[in-house]
Amino acid sequence: MNRIVLILAFLMTTGCQEQRSTGPVGTQTTSAVDSLRSSLTNYSKTGEGDSGVTILPDQIKSLKNDNVDESVITKLEAQYAGLDKQGLKKTATEMLDTLNKAVPPKK
Repeated sequence: MNRIVLILAFLMTTGCQEQRSTGPVGTQTTSAVDSLRSSLTNYSKTGEGDSGVTILPDQIKSLKNDNVDESVITKLEAQYAGLDKQGLKKTATEMLDTLNKAVPPKK
């Protein structure tokens, strides 16, 4: 019986304590500009579409969160609207040029 009490006392003081994080977990956030730039770079190089093409309008709208000028967002939306007529590679290249002129990539 004494052994059980000693073991329980030991566990309560050493091994059964809640472990707490000493700092934030290393999460990486991506800006809306960087996310869109990454997508457009991929599409402009490959010309191959995937299901990600359908989220481009949402990525464009989210540029407002990064304080991108409304005229740039409107231009990108218009370029996206012409996607079917020009093909993905050409449209993505034009959109990437528009974005890079408005918000130059970080070096």
